[in-house]
Amino acid sequence: MSNKSQGQYRNMFLFLITGYFVLLTISFVLRESIARFENSSLTTAMILFFLSLWSAAGAMLSFRANDNDKENKSFILTGALIFLPPASLISVLSAMFLPMPAIGITNGLPALIACAAFSTLWIGLFSGLIMAMLFSKKNKERLSGELFYCFGLIIGGVTFPQLSDRLNSAQAIVALAGILVIAAALWAGIEHFKRRGLRALLWVMASCALLLDACGVYTSQKLFTMYWKQVQPGWSYVKSINTPTGRMSVLGRKDGELLILDNGAPRWQIPQDSRKYIAGMLPVTLQPDSSNLQILVIASPFSQIPQFLLELPHVAEVNLLCPYQDLIMLALSREMLPLAPGRFFVSSMSPEEYLQSTDTKFDIILILEPGFIRNPGSSQIYHLASDKITVNGVVVTVNTSNKQPEDVVPEDNPPSARNYFKHTMPIPGCTTLTMSANSKLTVNLTELEDRLSKVTAFRGIMMPRGVLTTLYSLPENEQPSSPSLVGDIFNGKLQKSIMHPPPLAVILLLIMCITVYITMRFFLSRTGNYALGFGTFENGFFTMGLFLLLLIAYQQDKGDLYEKTPVFLGMLGGVAFGRILLRFPSLKTVMATISCLCPLLLYFNEIDFFYQILLVSIFCLAASAGMAEEILSRRVTLMKNESLPTLRYFGHTCGIVFFPLILFQGNGILISVILLLLLRLPLLFSAMPYQRKS
Repeated sequence: MSNKSQGQYRNMFLFLITGYFVLLTISFVLRESIARFENSSLTTAMILFFLSLWSAAGAMLSFRANDNDKENKSFILTGALIFLPPASLISVLSAMFLPMPAIGITNGLPALIACAAFSTLWIGLFSGLIMAMLFSKKNKERLSGELFYCFGLIIGGVTFPQLSDRLNSAQAIVALAGILVIAAALWAGIEHFKRRGLRALLWVMASCALLLDACGVYTSQKLFTMYWKQVQPGWSYVKSINTPTGRMSVLGRKDGELLILDNGAPRWQIPQDSRKYIAGMLPVTLQPDSSNLQILVIASPFSQIPQFLLELPHVAEVNLLCPYQDLIMLALSREMLPLAPGRFFVSSMSPEEYLQSTDTKFDIILILEPGFIRNPGSSQIYHLASDKITVNGVVVTVNTSNKQPEDVVPEDNPPSARNYFKHTMPIPGCTTLTMSANSKLTVNLTELEDRLSKVTAFRGIMMPRGVLTTLYSLPENEQPSSPSLVGDIFNGKLQKSIMHPPPLAVILLLIMCITVYITMRFFLSRTGNYALGFGTFENGFFTMGLFLLLLIAYQQDKGDLYEKTPVFLGMLGGVAFGRILLRFPSLKTVMATISCLCPLLLYFNEIDFFYQILLVSIFCLAASAGMAEEILSRRVTLMKNESLPTLRYFGHTCGIVFFPLILFQGNGILISVILLLLLRLPLLFSAMPYQRKS
């Protein structure tokens, strides 16, 4: 094998490992940000916005050497690759873990902006620089390098969730991938450069990079501990638990008290919250008017409700359902689970999977943790629960209404619950819980007391008359705790409303933008360089705008963007594959058509294979963008190829701002989709302006 062939293989391997590292780092940034800030949609948009902005800046500031300075250009590219891992890891750790109370942005929107800006700074700058240097190479070298770079993106997106969940140390995974990048860059550089001075300098740079990379991993846990001490004074960090929707952080005190945060928001404080909702359990168990009740409790393993239910004489069996095995093990280690062999069972499946797989019919199903539901916006859980209760069975849910107890009436309950149950009403003594059933429900304390007397007499226990009247004559006002982070501000604005017309201000803004767009297309697409630049910007604008719009819509429907984001990002590696597929002219129209049809997925989110179809569609969307960019790069122009990544990333930045953060919050998702389709029509129906000669 010739030296030239060996050098090509080394470069291919180098770009493969680099793409793998970049995707792991971006996924790490997104997961840490979502785990710290409650609103995953807004957090994802902010991270991708700053990532695109810094990438555009890195491509713009890239070194543009003359053709006779190839070795200097290669040295800069190799040096950038060597220092990419430690610089990115250190910036991420600094932004994510270092406390910032001194400047008042520990939590909330200012902290989210600062965190997104700092954590993506180096990975964005280096990525833009690498891509610009890659575009400065000859066509074959550029195509092979970008192909393997994007292939590394796909591999990183597919493998990161499995690696992080198994090793439970995402920063260590990123650091190990960074070592591979440093080693590959050093190997390729030493074999490539002729001057000994450059070779010696590469060794020094690689040694420093490895040292910094190792220090980043060593200090990450220290920084993490410091962060939680500043955010929650008096608490110490215990462990973290990954969930499909984010991360739970467990903090503890010396007296054994626990504080569990879900994506940065306090969720349970143990033992204070362990008795939550117990006041309403006795009236619920008396609704079926029978003994030997089988009850399913969907609640945290720290709750004392299972123990309370097992002590009632008319309860035969209690099943506790918590989808997180780590939480169950933590509760078991602290002896918080009841000991009742043969009567108490624990499962760690998701509520949907459990109800679909079990054949048991329950007398009562208590859904006390709505956060355990994978898709809280869907009525699937009510459909499954209605099929798994007995004829006189009862389903209990948490009432999220902020109304006062006297204002809570059946009409205030979720529409999905009313659709599946004939009777719905609040529980006496615990108005934050709502019970639903197909049989008649009662809140008459005298009737409930008669039923209690029957079951206690059957067990040989005598209950004095008037107990329930005394207990529930003054109902408790147990309002559910609401999160205190950015979700309060943005959750109400990021709701998908396809059928609602957008506000007048959004319509006027849309008309103005379309007018500017048509004017720019008419004037700027008439000359070679301007047409090339405008087409590249438009391509990036379309790709990232539609991609993020699909992500936000998916989060609103499914709620597990935290778990799936790395795979979605990896599918953007289809850009390089689109360059190869362009050799088959018929595929250009096919890919462009698929990318046009991507928005229609928003209307078919209930199909069984929605996730898989969305992945394929994003890959085809990226391939379509790669085809358009390859057509642009082949045109005869005076503009240097290094300018193409700059314009692409700048289009990404504008697309993120314009579509998700402006139109989507204004309920203009349908108009956003229509406008995005207009941007794809030149590739679909016409060769202009992409294929015109200068």
